[in-house]
Amino acid sequence: MLIRLVTGAVLLGALALGIAGDVQAAVPALRCEGCTPAQSRQMVLSRPGLGIRFTYGFSNHHVRKFQVMLDGAGKQEDLTPEELAKATRIAVDMPVDTDVQRLWSLLDQIHTLNPDLIEHGRVNVDLGDVGVTAGTNGMRPFDISRVAWDAPRGQEYQRFMQRMRDLLKSQAGTQALNRDLASAIHDFLPGIKGVYIEGGSSGGTVGMSFEGTSETIDLKVCDPAGNCVFLHYTTGTKSLVYDHAEDPSNNVWPSQLDQFPYTWRFHDRNDAIEFGRNVARHGGGGFTMGLNNCFEAVVTCARTSTNFIGCRVDCMW
Repeated sequence: MLIRLVTGAVLLGALALGIAGDVQAAVPALRCEGCTPAQSRQMVLSRPGLGIRFTYGFSNHHVRKFQVMLDGAGKQEDLTPEELAKATRIAVDMPVDTDVQRLWSLLDQIHTLNPDLIEHGRVNVDLGDVGVTAGTNGMRPFDISRVAWDAPRGQEYQRFMQRMRDLLKSQAGTQALNRDLASAIHDFLPGIKGVYIEGGSSGGTVGMSFEGTSETIDLKVCDPAGNCVFLHYTTGTKSLVYDHAEDPSNNVWPSQLDQFPYTWRFHDRNDAIEFGRNVARHGGGGFTMGLNNCFEAVVTCARTSTNFIGCRVDCMW
């Protein structure tokens, strides 16, 4: 799941919210799938501490608010030392704040439309939505195998990564990639950094944290043929990191900086030929065929005497 960016500007009323003494603290929202009000109350009491707590769940679309406090013989304030010694923690129902309800409704909507984004922090992007780049014969789509080959300093890699960073910077750009992703990182995440929450007799503007979430989103950018680039985007630092690229058979496309010779195995001879020719085209060392009367094949790419990289396809015995 994608959302755990939690920083709060703690203002007047932080004591009532149960987060005083730590300006980086955030009011927790605990995930409680399918929970009844009684089960939600038990969940917040199962965690240490006092103050405001929320529970939420996608299966029954709920968000609930509680104030956890000490109760001594029916009193919650001005407890004597003797009463404190015997006090127990209770969770009192409270109305959900308007800001929290709005943000929860947005998160619930994103989850309904794209559960994989929220549950696992994964989103798929069509390469065509990334746009085009300059080629020898004019503008063209990005070449995923070339992106991998040029990593981490070559032109195709640098252009692709810069384009992705530029798109992720703005809501409009991110919407071009994926509307649900745009809602998550440009609407929901900024919202939870400053939420007005009532707590007892006063309130404060604080951050919220949603339990079971992650700061990292895994982006899978694929072309129509099934070649894919895998990227990691960290929402807190807004940093984008390249992981690797794969062909449609899940073979990892190499970088020119990899250690060669390198071997790939294929269960389809035609896939092996296409892969070998592609790598050889980038490496400039030529492509050759071994035996042709087999279905399963192995691709071997190695540096030539002129330091170019060539490839050969042979049968896999």
